[in-house]
Amino acid sequence: MQFRPLSAALLGCLCLGTPGTADTRLSLSVWSGQAKHELQPASGAGLHYSLLSHSGTVSLELSRPDSFRIGGLAIDMGVALSHESIDHAGSDSNPKSWIQDTDTTARSQSTRAMVTFRTTLHHWGDTRLEGGVGIGLDAARVQITRGDQTGRGAATLPHLQVGLRIVQPLGAHTGPLDGADLWTEATYRTSPALSVTFNDGTSVLHEVSGLGLAVGITIPLD
Repeated sequence: MQFRPLSAALLGCLCLGTPGTADTRLSLSVWSGQAKHELQPASGAGLHYSLLSHSGTVSLELSRPDSFRIGGLAIDMGVALSHESIDHAGSDSNPKSWIQDTDTTARSQSTRAMVTFRTTLHHWGDTRLEGGVGIGLDAARVQITRGDQTGRGAATLPHLQVGLRIVQPLGAHTGPLDGADLWTEATYRTSPALSVTFNDGTSVLHEVSGLGLAVGITIPLD
């Protein structure tokens, strides 16, 4: 995977988003959901179909509350780094028999760096609803097996993630959990297609999107 541009982007984001340690917050989370692997010939002519799989991701984020404002809307800004475990999708995951007959298996793995923006949309007492978006890079690696042919591809791609988060403060505690928040977030994420070339010289475009739920904790560092 092409980690050099990913690392450079993350370093730049850290310099931009966390100029100091005051008011910095650390978030740790796990994400679980369904990934959709879309496959189509690079030439544009031929079968276009999807494979489904279960996917899991762990993430770390540093953020600063009220980093800037748009009108009267306070925007929290942060930087996030996440790693997705090896995701395995087979043609048997699709109920359509003609897709099962393709005898296709896709394996993918991703590491992502993003700049995140988040704002509060609504309050219910201490509980609040937040909307967020993350924009960054996805260092992706893919292997596809189709019959006796195997194809591989790797690239650093643009990445987009949007989500709605329900946040519940833990209240006053002693120690590191003082001022911490527990939260759950429904998220959708996507990256553009990656070209994968097989042993016989043919190529397909492989695009992954995901819909799932994250559970996390946010801890103030100051």
